Formats: sequence, C-alpha cells, structure tokens
Amino acid sequence: AARGAVAQAALPTLVGVRAMEPVFFVALEADSASQHAALDAALSCLTLEDPSLHVRASRETGQLLLAGMGELHLEVAASRLRRDFDVPVRVGRMRVAYRETACVAEPLEHSLFTERALAGKAHPVQLSLRLSAESLDATHAYCSPTAAAAAAADLAAPLEERLKRQDREALLSGLEDGLAAGPLAGFPAMGVRAELLEAIFEPGVP
Repeated sequence: AARGAVAQAALPTLVGVRAMEPVFFVALEADSASQHAALDAALSCLTLEDPSLHVRASRETGQLLLAGMGELHLEVAASRLRRDFDVPVRVGRMRVAYRETACVAEPLEHSLFTERALAGKAHPVQLSLRLSAESLDATHAYCSPTAAAAAAADLAAPLEERLKRQDREALLSGLEDGLAAGPLAGFPAMGVRAELLEAIFEPGVP
C-alpha cells in the first residue's frame, strides 16, 4: 500500500489550458418550454467537452447566451445541440461581446456625495473610490491571465473592518454591478481594479 502511494505521488501533474475569454455570442431559445431542461443539460455537456464555450444568462433580458471563439465555432455548437443531443433550438443573430478598460498611468481617486430616497426620506451617502488599470495597453488588459476577463472590486482594509457583513456585501455587489456595465457603452470592464476607500451612510441605506 505504501509503495502504491509513493508511485501515485510521483505521477506528473499536467497544467490546465486557460481558454481565452470568448468574444462572440448568440442567444439560444428552446423550441418549447418542455425542452428547457434538456437544453440546459446539453449545454452542460458541451461546455464540459469544450471549455472555450461559455453559457450565461443576459443581465438585461434574461436570455440564455452561448459565447464562443467565432461564428463557425457557434454554428458547430448549435448543430451539435440539434444532432447529438436532439434538442431543437432557435439561434439568434451573432453579436460581439465588447469590453471596456481604463488606460491611466496613475490610480484615479473620486469622491461622490448623493442622496437615496427610502420610505419618502432622503438619506445622504458619501463614497470615495480608487480606480487603477492593470496596464496602459488595452490589448494587454485583455490578454493578461491576471485580468481573467473581469475587473476586481475590493474594499479598503480599514473600511472593511468597521462595516457589518451585510453592508460589506451590499457595497461589493454595487461595485461589481458598476464594473459589469462600463461608462462608455455599457460593456463589462476588464483589467481594472476598483477599491472603495470610504463609505459614509446611515445604517440600512446600501
């Protein structure tokens, strides 16, 4: 048993292949409501076989989106859904998943004072944010493994220590929602780090 354990420990470990973030996507819709479960199961099999295929739900419309590396890639995937998994599916027009990033030499800090109306009463909120870019080169922001096709949202350590858990979660969720829809055209941000430095509000406001 000990010899087998040593032999097993000596086996080499292969490093996984990181697939690039897909930039083309189509909307998928099952032919009938009864096919939704079959479509979900078939997509799970496809993405397991091909990690470069991504499936997500649209934040705006709730549509099921299939993202891939190009038009032919998506056409083959849709064909396999019909042929190999026997799932009739309607495919929308192919679109490009653009991304936004920040190309600044130094981190930018910005403070905001606003008011939120809750139960007919205005509640003041003051926020301070630091925004930094991973690189001045937008291409690097897309290709870098550390960017991971997403932006990073964090709370400054002093702020995190004094906030309650539910307030931390609410503020982080707000930061992530903001990074998911950039200011230029509403596309997700990447290669960007947003750190909330200060948040002053009445309890329960976030």
